[in-house]
Amino acid sequence: RVRAARGCWKSERAGGRRLLGGLAATALGSLACFCTLVGAGTWLVGGSLPTWWPGGAASWVGANLVLAFVLAPAAWRVATRNAG
Repeated sequence: RVRAARGCWKSERAGGRRLLGGLAATALGSLACFCTLVGAGTWLVGGSLPTWWPGGAASWVGANLVLAFVLAPAAWRVATRNAG
């Protein structure tokens, strides 16, 4: 009976893998949203830059928006790969 039940599942660790994949997708998606909000907010409001940032305002905004546009498709890919 145990062998038949195990044969029905893809893997014994499939639940843990799906959990970690979901957490990774959530983390990537939330970081993409954060970078979008910080970049666009600094751009629109003209907010202050972090003291540790070596460049100017344009490089801070650009870095945040580029990072957001790189992370968003990565989050989508991890989420859709994890759903199946």
